[in-house]
Amino acid sequence: MRIRIPEDVKAWVKSEAARNVRSQTAQIVVVLRNAMREEEATAEK
Repeated sequence: MRIRIPEDVKAWVKSEAARNVRSQTAQIVVVLRNAMREEEATAEK
């Protein structure tokens, strides 16, 4: 899968991945899973 991401978002992912000692892919997965959890939690209310 190829995803086009704006340069500012790429820079943020790179920075956050380094800060959290993760690969950029792993950082994206963490962020997406957190967003999924938040959405599911608000949908249950």
